[in-house]
Amino acid sequence: MNNAIPPLPERTDLCAKPIEAVVDYLVQHDASLRQQIDHTNQRINSVLEDNERLRRLLLQATGRMFGPRRDAVAPDASNPQPMLGFDLTGCDTDPAFVAGLQERMADAVNDSKATQPSEDQSKAAAKRAWVRRNLPLHLKREIQRYWPEGLTFNGAEAVCGSCNATARPIGEDRCAQLEYIPAQFKVIVHARPKFVCTCCNKVLQAKAPLRPVAQGSIGPALAAHVLTSKFERHMPLNRQSKHYSSLGVDVSTSLLSNWTLKLGLSLAPLLTHIRAHVFAGPKIHADDTRLRVLRNRTDEDTRRMHISNGACTDYLWVYARHDGNAGHPQTRAVWFEYSQGRGSQYPTEHLKDYRGYVQCDAYGGFNETFRSGQRRPVYCWAHFRRKLTDLVKADTAAGIKRLAGSSIAGEALERIRKLYAIEKRIRGLMPDERKRVRCEESIPLLRQFGKWVRKQVDVLARRSALAEIFMYLLKRWRGFIRYARDGWLEMDNNHVENAIRPVAVGRHGWLFAGSERGAHAAAAIYSLIATAKAHGHNVEPYLRVVFERLPGMAEQDIPSLLPWKLTPDAVAGTTTQAQAIPTAA
Repeated sequence: MNNAIPPLPERTDLCAKPIEAVVDYLVQHDASLRQQIDHTNQRINSVLEDNERLRRLLLQATGRMFGPRRDAVAPDASNPQPMLGFDLTGCDTDPAFVAGLQERMADAVNDSKATQPSEDQSKAAAKRAWVRRNLPLHLKREIQRYWPEGLTFNGAEAVCGSCNATARPIGEDRCAQLEYIPAQFKVIVHARPKFVCTCCNKVLQAKAPLRPVAQGSIGPALAAHVLTSKFERHMPLNRQSKHYSSLGVDVSTSLLSNWTLKLGLSLAPLLTHIRAHVFAGPKIHADDTRLRVLRNRTDEDTRRMHISNGACTDYLWVYARHDGNAGHPQTRAVWFEYSQGRGSQYPTEHLKDYRGYVQCDAYGGFNETFRSGQRRPVYCWAHFRRKLTDLVKADTAAGIKRLAGSSIAGEALERIRKLYAIEKRIRGLMPDERKRVRCEESIPLLRQFGKWVRKQVDVLARRSALAEIFMYLLKRWRGFIRYARDGWLEMDNNHVENAIRPVAVGRHGWLFAGSERGAHAAAAIYSLIATAKAHGHNVEPYLRVVFERLPGMAEQDIPSLLPWKLTPDAVAGTTTQAQAIPTAA
């Protein structure tokens, strides 16, 4: 479009033309000016929208990096409106909606004030809530008595030091103190005496006991401690080496790394059963997370720029089975798998034999797995809710109080909160009962929510952040509402995100895997630890039992070591018996 203003003709030219021609020319000139002004205003508005969008993205990124990792929206102290914390006056939205929402907010505030306890009641409740917890009864007790000064004993009789009369006991005061005994190392020498028959010269000797690491000097308890310290307590191997040196045992970091690699790879027989158990369920939860690995670079790594300080950015894919909310807690299991990238070929390969529902986020790498129709996506409401909370938090951080988008986002969060309230109420029920409640309560709310979102999209600016969030939902609407028609499905993907969290926390300490084999070993260890924790096991005693029994175990007996086969009480009893075995001379 050519928006240049045509130049005005000379005065002599205007005078030479009829007045009608001059008027027509001035009208055309005025229209051209108005057109240019409108075009300039459009460009200004577009730049302002881009600036607002980029500013909000910057605030959201800053919040994710430095802010609290939670989805709750902090209320505004200067504005007591519940949950939203925004002044809705002047918002560019439906006046009836604003009035109704403000009325509900005022009622909620009045109700909260009416039910708020007095200061004396609050102090009394706080005093009752503080109770000193008794120390665990299973700990060994050591009693130290402190006798009064001047008190002497004549045999079993106590004598007062002031008047030499008999002192009669009337009781004692006791206070318990928790003490710590530093860890200790010991060396177990496996002695195998040899005998020779005097008749046939046959040599008689017991077989050598199998070890967690072939020809290695690490015992089952130490193996469990090393893996638990790194993969559950997030202590890197170099810190473990320094800690062991302070206890008088020098174990190099390279030796610890070699032990960890071999221990992780030795768990392959258990991992086969865990993987089969995960993919046998009616649904699975899927997600991925980054893992830096020291390995040979490929052309693909260079193209994707997935190289940082010599380490390539690879990925751990996580698949979890969690039917506890549907009344089947014994089915919980987690399986980690390492890959060099995040392309669609990896989940397609992992899920090629699976038939059922896949609960995941809207990452495009999963789309290829759904094309055949043998797997159906169930999208995560927590991801959608997080987008809304990030938007509200960014507006709050910028001090925006009269933004219509913020009030609409707050209304969306309130509607999602009602859906989650239903899920909380039916948690733990059987699938048929969960489906019945969802059909009666959740589906009507979802229909209302879908109509409301479409209405908001029609009135919002197309390039606004809130419109993009709502379009993210509408484009995947069928996948978002699929959970409501099946009692086995969940509303979000939080189960697998909780399984990923130890990896995200741990990589800040140990930074990277030393090789591809090390990455595969880490995936195996994370799988077993996450599954054991899902079944209530104390990880270190459980791993000790595994490394005591797994070497040399027959293939048909290996399933007896799976976390859902061993109970925590049985593991604790086995560990206690192992500690009670006396040391042979």
